[in-house]
Amino acid sequence: MAVTGFWLGTAPAAVAALLAASIAQGLWRGWRGSRVVAIALAVLLALQGLGTLGTVTADALPAVAATVISAALVALLVVPGASRAWFARRR
Repeated sequence: MAVTGFWLGTAPAAVAALLAASIAQGLWRGWRGSRVVAIALAVLLALQGLGTLGTVTADALPAVAATVISAALVALLVVPGASRAWFARRR
């Protein structure tokens, strides 16, 4: 059975989706390894997006939004828990 173009595009997307779901579940449960992986990926995405900030056009707006979201994710994952608790719902 030959590997077609459909599977070459679908397999990496499925792996990326499973990796993202695994990291999200690990963050939900408070696992440190998932937190480290999420910080590393967000830093890489933010650094990659900084290259597009010099040439902001209408085509680059999704990249700018991804850069801002990645930077916010890094900030939220790095600050101490007491700082994040300030934003929590009060009971």
